Amino acid sequence: MFMKISQPQARDLEIARNYGLDPERLLHLRRMEFSPREQILTQGDRLSALLLVLSGKSKVCSLANNGKNLILNYFISRGIIGDIELMTTDKIISTTQIALSEFHCLLIPLAKNEVYLKGNIIFMNHLAEELAQKLLSSSRNYLSAAFCSGEQRLSAYILETAYKDYFADNLVDVAATIGLSYRQMFRLLNRLLDAKIIERYLDGFRILDAKRLRQEAGAEPEEDYGKRG
Repeated sequence: MFMKISQPQARDLEIARNYGLDPERLLHLRRMEFSPREQILTQGDRLSALLLVLSGKSKVCSLANNGKNLILNYFISRGIIGDIELMTTDKIISTTQIALSEFHCLLIPLAKNEVYLKGNIIFMNHLAEELAQKLLSSSRNYLSAAFCSGEQRLSAYILETAYKDYFADNLVDVAATIGLSYRQMFRLLNRLLDAKIIERYLDGFRILDAKRLRQEAGAEPEEDYGKRG
């Protein structure tokens, strides 16, 4: 399945209301559905619509000068896509976003709705909160890269990117993101397989023992990665 566009469902409109938006005032509102590994936004394009996440998970990548992707953040069944670009003058998309699972969102065209969005104080407060959360997440990623071992970074990456205990991603990108060579990353991945913490499943991996994987990541027991949303 490739990108599918349809009319919003009643439960989709509740997501808009949760952000303080009145669906009756949003013009040309659409529901978008993306398949795994399909691009949602492309770095360098001009933002034409804001997206409200309904469900699924995506990775947000920045393309470096050497052609490698750095994965910056994740959206797990909620969030605003395009919030940073909305607040800039030229609205040039700064990152590429790719679906990791079936990914559904509401599309709000800016040409018809930008004035209403920016004039809605409740929505703008939500947008400011999301921007703050992204800044905090970026700070945590820097700390992880500086102070965590390769085993911890790989385990945390799998936990964070897994959707319903299933992990599938480009392993070359994974290695680059967690700061390891492909050979180092593959050796650590095999350790998790040998320990029966994960197993090969379809074209990716399935988490068999989330508790042990959290221990490998150095996470707190109550953290529930990969099942939010």
